[in-house]
Amino acid sequence: MIDLSSINSNLLKSFIDNDFSGHDPFDSLNSKIFNLTPLKYSKIAKLIFTQLGKRSPINLRNLLLVPKSRNAKGVALIILGLIENFKISNDDYYLDQAKTLVDWLILNKCEKKIWSHNCWGYNFEWQARAFNVPKGSPNIVTTYFVSLAILKFSEITNNTELQNQALDSSFFMTKYLLNHNENEMTFNYVPNSKTFVHNANLFGAHWCLVAGKIMKNEKMTLISKKATKYTIKSQKKDGSWVYGNKKHHKWIDGFHTGYNLELLNKINKVLNDDEINSSIKSGYNYYMKNFILDDGTVKYYNNSLYPLDSHSYSQAILTILEIDKSNKVILEKIVNSFISRMYLFNKKRFIYQKTKYFKNSINYIRWTQAWAYFSINKYINFINETN
Repeated sequence: MIDLSSINSNLLKSFIDNDFSGHDPFDSLNSKIFNLTPLKYSKIAKLIFTQLGKRSPINLRNLLLVPKSRNAKGVALIILGLIENFKISNDDYYLDQAKTLVDWLILNKCEKKIWSHNCWGYNFEWQARAFNVPKGSPNIVTTYFVSLAILKFSEITNNTELQNQALDSSFFMTKYLLNHNENEMTFNYVPNSKTFVHNANLFGAHWCLVAGKIMKNEKMTLISKKATKYTIKSQKKDGSWVYGNKKHHKWIDGFHTGYNLELLNKINKVLNDDEINSSIKSGYNYYMKNFILDDGTVKYYNNSLYPLDSHSYSQAILTILEIDKSNKVILEKIVNSFISRMYLFNKKRFIYQKTKYFKNSINYIRWTQAWAYFSINKYINFINETN
């Protein structure tokens, strides 16, 4: 029998031993060697170098002098996992660890003189085809997860000041990320770019709904409703969503679909809207048919088994726990498949990806280990509650 608590204890020990620092699939532009060359000024070179670091099964980061560092989103996920650990054990040790990380997040938000409100970004320059995000610039996804982690910690510790710190980011989202015309409102992924992806839009919609409800701010609630409606109207007849609106964003993958469904369900717990409920049912049916195999294997893309990815497994656990907790059988299969296919017992951690031809075992703290730690603790709590 798999000892999930032991697996997560080992993950936490590794986080602590490494001071919650690590590498990331997208951190190649932190290379001290790359930044000594003229290539650092070339968009194409930066894009190629970023993708090389992401896709290579050989970890070149030590050779290229890419240092380990803390990632705000990874830290937030670990805090959410620590809170689940506290719920399991009622041991203040986990809250003490979480408190230290929450304090670090508050101290390491993006420059408030520039952005006016609380927000967070990645610890690396991020070169995508659609945009470039300088190191430390805010984005909606990181800001969402950090804000959520701080809010959850404030709730469990009854800390009003931390609650205010968390909710302040909703004003950043509406001031710098909101895109609107006469009839529609949507959230952008990053400031100064109208690149649209559905999960980013829903992260903004959900967070502004949370903030609007707590602060009794009707404008926030209205913005959330309009952004949510846009993603619902963009859903295909089969229940799926493409990643985004750009020509090169037309793929359909599991963990972003899982994000969409999880967020829509959280939104609808507040709004109780029939149209949103119908969208969730259609999307969840598509998700289960196209991404979850009978043996619990979780696919990355709708039209391909590979790559198997730890993030996809973790999000599958969280999505099903959010929408269909009664489906205990498939949840257990997913967790067992996750461990058997993606866990390295000798190294006490998860691998990044497995393709048809090779395995990428690079240790990524945000993309892989932090997600696993959070989702497995969430699952352990669910099992304890239902047994």
